[in-house]
Amino acid sequence: MKEKNTGKTVDVAIDYSACISNEHCYRFLSISKIEPERRNILLTLPIGPRDKSTDVLSKLLCYAMKRNKINLVYADRYFSFPGAIKVFQKFHLKYITPCQRNPRIRKILDHMPAPFVIEDYQLKDTKCNLIILQYDGRKGHAIKIAYATNLVIKDIDFIEKKIFSINSSRWKRNVFYESVRNSKITTNNLKFLHSTFRI
Repeated sequence: MKEKNTGKTVDVAIDYSACISNEHCYRFLSISKIEPERRNILLTLPIGPRDKSTDVLSKLLCYAMKRNKINLVYADRYFSFPGAIKVFQKFHLKYITPCQRNPRIRKILDHMPAPFVIEDYQLKDTKCNLIILQYDGRKGHAIKIAYATNLVIKDIDFIEKKIFSINSSRWKRNVFYESVRNSKITTNNLKFLHSTFRI
């Protein structure tokens, strides 16, 4: 039976994951509802050798949007490249993703205070807003993280609390992926791997 849009507005998380089995590397993208104290993975799809990750990302978003109204997409750092950001923009979705892997942004982190917002930052051939936040790392060292987003930043404290809440809800999902990586899957059947991740 075809699932219908429940009309419920939800935040979603999109993650990149990879696992190695039989000397092969399987790559996956997944989309999950962000709910308190609950892991709710909507769909996970493999990235084949000839697949574009942006095409797989579009399929995940289409699947989720047929079933829910998406308020905010929280994507992991894999999706901070311009192609992925353009996909979010194409679907007219609000998004936020860590982007400190970008060399230019790493230089910005070295010189800018936190918290700080840079509006209309030029990220190659697209634009986004940059949010720079600071956290207490291990051994008391401060860590700065930059986030790319199209959110209008009126209250940076609210955004910081939102990100902390999302990261907390993602912990169980990360444990799930780690358990799959350590399960020593011995099949090359992508249908089996797909059904393993789909919940």
